[in-house]
Amino acid sequence: MGKIENLRVESLAYGGRGVGRIGGKVCFVTGAVPGDEASVEIQKETSSYCEAVVKDIKKPSPDRIDPVCPYFGACGGCQLQNISYEKELYHKRSQVSELFKRIGGFETGGILEDIVASPSEYGYRASVTLHKGAKGYGYFSRGSRAVVEVDRCPVAVPAIGEDIAAHTKGHSHSDITLKADHNGKVWSSRTSGERFFTDTYRGKTMYFSPKGFSQCNRRVAENISETLEKWMLPESKGSTFFDIYSGAGFFSFTVEGEFGARIGVDDNRVSIDCAKNTVRMLGLRDIKFYRQNAEKDFRALFEREKGALNTVLLDPPRKGVGSGLLEMLSAHPEIHFLYYLSCDPARMSRDSEVITRSGKWQLSRLRPFDMFPRTGCVEVLGEFVRIS
Repeated sequence: MGKIENLRVESLAYGGRGVGRIGGKVCFVTGAVPGDEASVEIQKETSSYCEAVVKDIKKPSPDRIDPVCPYFGACGGCQLQNISYEKELYHKRSQVSELFKRIGGFETGGILEDIVASPSEYGYRASVTLHKGAKGYGYFSRGSRAVVEVDRCPVAVPAIGEDIAAHTKGHSHSDITLKADHNGKVWSSRTSGERFFTDTYRGKTMYFSPKGFSQCNRRVAENISETLEKWMLPESKGSTFFDIYSGAGFFSFTVEGEFGARIGVDDNRVSIDCAKNTVRMLGLRDIKFYRQNAEKDFRALFEREKGALNTVLLDPPRKGVGSGLLEMLSAHPEIHFLYYLSCDPARMSRDSEVITRSGKWQLSRLRPFDMFPRTGCVEVLGEFVRIS
């Protein structure tokens, strides 16, 4: 058992841990809410910070609420079911501001917009990956790879979350990904014959796969698409739209605009197969998808496909964008419009500093979206303006 200390939780770190101080040293506390007065057990201590877990709440924060899920605290899927949704949004916006200042060196006062709330705090997640435990399926526990088996999941859409066992019964795989379409039909990565399915966003029907990436929060994903559309047009009208890390082509297909051409790039075979299936289904001629490694191959692809005007959207995985691709994008004189969407604002702030380092681009606005309510994650859309 670690040392027990008392502290008052002052803020919320990105990822969902409370932040307080013990003897002048920063302490990150799992399970704490800003405003709590608590006794905590120290689990790790260095010369500059410590990590702890809540042992006892002496005086609860006025923002503390009871979690909806009986697995909260053990399950690692959610971190913020114990705080009011209003305050969750407040802290997530503050985290974005702090990360862009600390990591990227950006002053966010004039560029950081209000966070866009999810229409639903629960029942929103249309894609989940479950892991096999001793008797059933569930999520990794908080802080380890041990599996917390669950029979329901409040953040998943009801078609998935109300009966996890029904969707995993009879399987013995190490993991299963479940996705629900707009009609509530559930598709499984481990069911024969379910490699592809169609789903509809913003009136556009597209192919997806339970074996590939898709947006987890339908309403927020559509809101991001609508925002991109407003930000891009009318200035980028007629440009070639490059969708880098395109996945199945969600933004390539849903962002309306009179683009001269649309080019999607992703290295995932299943996702590109989905995108090409959609192209054939819709009979489109002004859109192409390439299965390529964006960081290695985009320069040559751009030179071949570029137009008189060129718009680039970066939507990378959590690890962010490789420095070589960032430097190519920031330096190339024929890239005129640049946007970046990320589920990791820390990596995005790092990458944004690289983009703006040469003085050719300026980060002009940031809009956070709560794509993942009740978790420590937040999605951020950024716009860069060419200044030279």
